[in-house]
Amino acid sequence: MKNILLIPLTITVILLLLYHEPFAQCEAQITGNSCVGNLITTHVNGSDAKEILWFRNGAPSMLRTNYASYGEPVTEGLDIPSAVTFDKDGNMYVTEYRLNAVVKFPKGADTGFIVAGGNGKGSDLNQLNGPEDVQVDRHGNIFIADVYNYRIVKWARDATTGKVVAGGNGAGSDLDQFNWPNSLSLDTAGNIYVADVYNNRIVKWAPGAKSGVIVAGGVSYGSGADQLYHPLGVFVDTPGNIYISDFLNYRVQKWAPGATRGITVAGGYGPGDGPERVIPEELFVDKDENIYVIDSYSQGVKRWAPGKKAGYTVAGGYGLDYTPYHLYFPRGVYVKSDGTVYVAVGGDGEPGHGQVKQYVKTEVADSNYYTSGKAANYKSMVFGKAGCRTLTDIFKVITTPQKPSPISGLFNVMEKQNAVSYSVIGKPGYTYQWTFPGDVSIISGQGTPVITVNWCDSSGFVSVAAVDACGVSDTRNAYVTVSTAAGFSSVASALSKGDVQSNHFSVYPNPAKDRITVSCKALTEERLTIRITDIAGKQLQQQYLSAAAGYNSAVLDISRLAPGVYHISIYGNRSGVFTSKIIKQ
Repeated sequence: MKNILLIPLTITVILLLLYHEPFAQCEAQITGNSCVGNLITTHVNGSDAKEILWFRNGAPSMLRTNYASYGEPVTEGLDIPSAVTFDKDGNMYVTEYRLNAVVKFPKGADTGFIVAGGNGKGSDLNQLNGPEDVQVDRHGNIFIADVYNYRIVKWARDATTGKVVAGGNGAGSDLDQFNWPNSLSLDTAGNIYVADVYNNRIVKWAPGAKSGVIVAGGVSYGSGADQLYHPLGVFVDTPGNIYISDFLNYRVQKWAPGATRGITVAGGYGPGDGPERVIPEELFVDKDENIYVIDSYSQGVKRWAPGKKAGYTVAGGYGLDYTPYHLYFPRGVYVKSDGTVYVAVGGDGEPGHGQVKQYVKTEVADSNYYTSGKAANYKSMVFGKAGCRTLTDIFKVITTPQKPSPISGLFNVMEKQNAVSYSVIGKPGYTYQWTFPGDVSIISGQGTPVITVNWCDSSGFVSVAAVDACGVSDTRNAYVTVSTAAGFSSVASALSKGDVQSNHFSVYPNPAKDRITVSCKALTEERLTIRITDIAGKQLQQQYLSAAAGYNSAVLDISRLAPGVYHISIYGNRSGVFTSKIIKQ
């Protein structure tokens, strides 16, 4: 157990030893919003930061360098872009996986036109089927990894059909076949290198060849230096070194020209969080041998400098989300000579949700960290250009409040019964927002865990939500039945026998940005009305739910509502009324 506890410290020491600048104190501090889902920033004074290592709960989480933390969209409205590249004239080419096409964007333009495929899914020479990668040679010829046709096709400039230049003989393991050709790269002689994923090999095809030659892997899948395990990406640099995203070995391998074994140049520590780890997909290598690789674990792009054991994040890296600081399924990466990083972002698969983002280098000393996920204690280690180094103080980040405990109190009351109390278990730092049917008067306790009210004559929900500086929790609800004096004893008797069901209602997420899910328990089969109103009672949305006896749910689109507080209600003739407040972000 002691050895396990030493792992975070050991990793920290190793990472510090990777840098050789003389030690001097930087002036740095962490500031920002203390809530999960917000940015915190390391401010560096007196020295520009070269790299900033972020720690979450004592373990290294992300190493950032001087790249903008927010990616600017170059083009939006794509379907599923799976790769991005540029030609020598600065024109951008993007594979559209769903459209089975390659789209060209002239230099500086945010709209493009199809230059390959686009004639439906198929195997004809004017068609593609699942294009995953694209490269353009110095003559303007377009090379495409046509995955489901198990081939590489070449489209000459302005051509209307392609030509098969590798594979095209169905799925298989012979040297004239591929089994999932996911990625390709071109060398200066025009040779094509293909990541043949399910054959666990890299195959080289010379111009005009009828079959390929295995240049890496191909023995059998495994983790040995001469083996690969689902290589998803390949890149060949000018000297002829082959860089491979060895996906299920969680490493990037480098094979020198003519080598029979590779060496690990990034990752190799298994999956998970931390700057030294990676689950690699597509990759790019610049002229200085810096490796840029898509990390499917962090949903970002990490960069490894030559000889370094840890990589730093240059794009995304905060997990899967649609906020500006995230990348939603990055699929392809390209780096220009000035260091600008371009990322093809596949999105959630919905038409129009794909995009290409660019991340530019900055000279700003500060580094942002998006606190997605769970509450944690954050620190940062600053490595300065002037040779300084310092570890900042702990910065505590918290989540929105937890849903209150079940409500205690009297749930069967008489008409106009006074001084009825309800309570939840209070927690430090929380206030409690209680709501009741409109004719109930609150005597005392709003904002506290215990509240006292006078009931009138309306049955309905007592609801409570916890509130702190980070927002509002999910609502806890309990249904209260109001009876006349004459009928009260019979209601109480029925409840004691279990003949009367209590109603249940929930809304999540709350707060929400685009969509909410509402659920409730109907007492019988009936048509329920769902209504959203503003705080003044004006109806804004309405839809119906055909409910069965028991629990039912429905999804509401609230994207058109302005940010603010609203009321939502569900009601039926037999199941009663369910109400709650919702917050639109």
